[in-house]
This record gives sequence, C-alpha cells and structure tokens, in this order.
Amino acid sequence: MSIVCSVFMSNIFTVAIATICIVSICLGAFGLLVLWGIDLDPISMATTIMSIGFSVDFPAHVTYHYYRCSKFDDGRMLSPEQRVHASLLAIGFPLLQCGMSTILFVLCLLFVDTYMSEVFVKSMFLVVSLGLIHGLFVVPSMLCALSNINLFFEALKKQIFSPSNHRPFSANAKRKNSINSYKLQRKSSSKLVISVVGPG
Repeated sequence: MSIVCSVFMSNIFTVAIATICIVSICLGAFGLLVLWGIDLDPISMATTIMSIGFSVDFPAHVTYHYYRCSKFDDGRMLSPEQRVHASLLAIGFPLLQCGMSTILFVLCLLFVDTYMSEVFVKSMFLVVSLGLIHGLFVVPSMLCALSNINLFFEALKKQIFSPSNHRPFSANAKRKNSINSYKLQRKSSSKLVISVVGPG
C-alpha cells in the first residue's frame, strides 16, 4: 500500500502519514472485531483481508489532494490550514458519500443468516467507519499540525543560519563600541578616585 501511494505522491511526508493511518485503521479493525466476538478463523481472515482494502481510499485521497494543493494560481504558497481546507472541500463530501453508501449496501447482508455474512458486515462496517474518521478528522489534523511544525523549524533554521547574523561589524559599529567602552572606563576610574580621596 505504501509503495502504491509513493508512486502517485513523491512527497515522503504525505506517504508516511497515509501509511500510518492505514496501519491505524487495520489495527483498530482487528481489535474491535475481537471485542465484537469475532474469532480468528479462515472466514474472518478472508473477509478482513478483502475489507481492509477499503482503508486505503480515505487517507490516500486526502493526502493526495493535500499534496497537490500547495500553491495558488498566481504561484503564492498556501498555508497548511488553507491546504487542508481546499483538500476537504474537494474530497470531503465524496468521501462521506462513499462511506455511507458502502455501509448501507453492506448492511443488506444482515438479512442473510450465515456466519460469513455476519463477519463480512462487521468487518466492512468497522473499516469504513474508521476510514471515515481518519480521512475526515485524523489525517487533516496530522497534516496541518506536522506542516506547521516543519515550517516553524525551517524558519528557525533560516533565522539562525542567515548571513545577517554572521555579518562582521562595520567601522561605525566598531567605533561606537570603542567609544562606549572608553566612557565606561572613565566612569569607573572617576568613581575609584572619589572613593579613595574622599569627598572634598
């Protein structure tokens, strides 16, 4: 899944976030299936593997749109908040439609009284629900927060290593520093003379 995402998104940052969310959805689905009373058997494994494929869609679409929405038409860079807003405007409602329609159609299998249909409905419900939560809430929050952190450290790095911070003193600055040090020496010496001789 990560390899497929990296083919379409050359940014390692967005691919890593999509991969983390896919792993999170899979772990959440497996854990909740155990709590829901589904044992690990060949039927549950087959249905889970089939339904896990849906977990790729939600984070991958959001991260892809975030990766593509980086600049305005005039070339100005978008802030992380603006990129998340543009991504959710483009893909948020279609993701919601996709998830709700998938859950509604899968729920029809509840009328079939078999163990396999029960496992498949539970697996699909959990994967799609967790995928929607990650795609609409977790992924945008992670993208916005980590992008702001990255921008902060880049600005700090530029400020520290900027040429202005390492520019040598000019002649006027050196002259002012020497005059100030001379005045301080005069003041300290006059105070010392007054303290030794005493007031007249």
